[in-house]
Amino acid sequence: MFKLLLGTSLSLLSFCIQLVSPVAAAVFDRQGKQLSEVNLDHSQVNWQLLNSQNSRTYNGVGLIKIRDFSSCTGFFIQPKISDSAPAYVLTNGHCIDLLDNLLSPTEIVVDRTLRSYGRSPAILTFTPGYFANSGPRSTYTVRKVLYATMKNNDMALLELNISQKDLMASGVNPLQLADKPATVGTKIDVVGIPAEAVAFTHQYLHRVSCSMGATVRVKEGGYDWKQALRHRCSLLGGMSGSPMISTAGNKVVGIVNTGGGSGGRRSPLCTLDNPCEITKDDKPKPTVSFNYGQLLDRLPGCFNQGVFDLQRSSCRLEKL
Repeated sequence: MFKLLLGTSLSLLSFCIQLVSPVAAAVFDRQGKQLSEVNLDHSQVNWQLLNSQNSRTYNGVGLIKIRDFSSCTGFFIQPKISDSAPAYVLTNGHCIDLLDNLLSPTEIVVDRTLRSYGRSPAILTFTPGYFANSGPRSTYTVRKVLYATMKNNDMALLELNISQKDLMASGVNPLQLADKPATVGTKIDVVGIPAEAVAFTHQYLHRVSCSMGATVRVKEGGYDWKQALRHRCSLLGGMSGSPMISTAGNKVVGIVNTGGGSGGRRSPLCTLDNPCEITKDDKPKPTVSFNYGQLLDRLPGCFNQGVFDLQRSSCRLEKL
């Protein structure tokens, strides 16, 4: 998982943490060659730094900030236009508080305020349209963690302190969720905010293009994800929670959550920040040249007139 102990602070402490906390990830150049994360040259990576002029499509993707020290990526979704529905943002389950304990491998969080979950208010925020050249940005507080888990998936659905209608009226464009998985070979764009191993001037929204790979089983620490989505889009710490968008239908077909890279060369395998694939004969193998996402196809049926309803008959998310 891309656990990043660094936000946008320029403090010496944050800088030191960045240096001593490498994150497993696979990064590729424009010829498809894998790059080292150490002393990474941003200009060599196969990605595009997005700007607000030509990337309005992605202004619903933004920065998830945790306690002002950690960051992930999240994205605004539109289940259905509704005057009363709150605005919803998706990110990873491991992103709801990177500086606290991770969710357990069997835990499912449902309808919790940050206060009730043992956290002080207003420590989790979302800033959409996190482009390098944008002017003043609006930041919204997460009112509730409606659903979060790392059991068989790694996702969190967050409710903001603004309505879906008002957020859209402010010019923020939501992303649409696909209701079925993408096939192997589907062209995808990953849109996220790298915040490790790149200069502060580049810690803004990027678009990375690649193809969807096979669905595989990945283990990391005590977590076991049997439907992980393999791909070779470049990823770095901070891009956890990035949407995986089918370029053909422009719908979200998955969510980034972990990666291989140099971590796959360490021993033992399958530990935190050192994930492994599990082969058909139940043996672990390194994930050096791949990154991974998680399916979101069980979520679209969980909305009733644009409002999240875990108990709805069409909702296929795992229940408590």
